[in-house]
Amino acid sequence: MHVHVRVHTCTSQVHTHAYARAGRRFPIHALDTIFDEEQRMGFLHLDVEGHELAALKGATRLLQRDAPLISYELAVHSNQTYSTELLSFVESLGYA
Repeated sequence: MHVHVRVHTCTSQVHTHAYARAGRRFPIHALDTIFDEEQRMGFLHLDVEGHELAALKGATRLLQRDAPLISYELAVHSNQTYSTELLSFVESLGYA
């Protein structure tokens, strides 16, 4: 079974407000709130333009349970704190 889900995630909490982009409003949800216990994830690709850490934090339960292969782009920042924080978070979930 193949499930394609397009989700806009920006924090680990489910937001009750809508995010405005180009005049459109849509709800923002954490991935942990979308997949139930019967659904499994084998691969996760993120294209969230600088919100990778927040998106991954919003999928902590899912990542710990299913350990999917993760793909994301990470731009090199002059301040490497974000990159270090992101990699530390991923490593804390058992990815090396």
